[in-house]
Amino acid sequence: MDERIYLVDAMAFAFRAFHAIKTTLTDPEGRPTNALYGFTRILLKLMREHSPSHIAVVFDAPGPTFRDEMFADYKANRKETPPELKEQFPRMHELVHALNLPLLSVPGVEADDVIGTLALKAAAQGMEAVIVSGDKDLMQLIGDRVRMFDPGRGESGVWYGRDDVAERFGIGPERVPDALALIGDAADNIPGVRGIGDVTAKKLMARYGSLEALYEHTDELKGKQRENIEAGRDQAFASRKLAVIKTDVPLDTDPDGCHREPWDPGRVREAFSKLGF
Repeated sequence: MDERIYLVDAMAFAFRAFHAIKTTLTDPEGRPTNALYGFTRILLKLMREHSPSHIAVVFDAPGPTFRDEMFADYKANRKETPPELKEQFPRMHELVHALNLPLLSVPGVEADDVIGTLALKAAAQGMEAVIVSGDKDLMQLIGDRVRMFDPGRGESGVWYGRDDVAERFGIGPERVPDALALIGDAADNIPGVRGIGDVTAKKLMARYGSLEALYEHTDELKGKQRENIEAGRDQAFASRKLAVIKTDVPLDTDPDGCHREPWDPGRVREAFSKLGF
């Protein structure tokens, strides 16, 4: 079997665990651990059921990114991260280190960009890259040697390949940013085009194949849809720039450097004990 690298979208699972586990969980000092607990379960399940030869757990770095420079209001509408979650991030880092797993966090870019860079590098080296996430934005990276896996859906998780992207967006992975440019993203404050949702964007992408082709044929559209599409031209192309994942992030490591090493049971036991697991 070809070697696989599993690229874990840590931020997505941290937020998912925080909102999914409502029961008050605390460590012996009374600090919240609900996100830590759910996040740890995902990592352990991944190790147990998939035994990856290579892995990287990727977090966002603090501070602004290049997208904030492109669009001043990027993520402006996003609610402030709850302090009960924010205080768990450093301990998630500690826990990843205790499990002896490679951790990556690069200032100036988002975790998605680091994942995209490593995924394409791995594929170019003949490895299979598995993006561990449920984030639709990351579907643009799917290719012949890149798949996406969401371990939190169903008993055994759900896999996504090229056909699943076409089913979701009406277009191949390389054109996912075009669809997102129309749909927008309220969480990231990416404007999109007013009046265009998932269903309409899928139909338009299936029919025209790209943002450029759509805007070359707006005369074929009718009524309010045509009006909205034409009025939203500048926003659509600006939104696409924000939606494109960067795949050339300078990194201190490469896929080979993300080889999974055994963990020290004593160190893991100590870390779990401190968290009250």
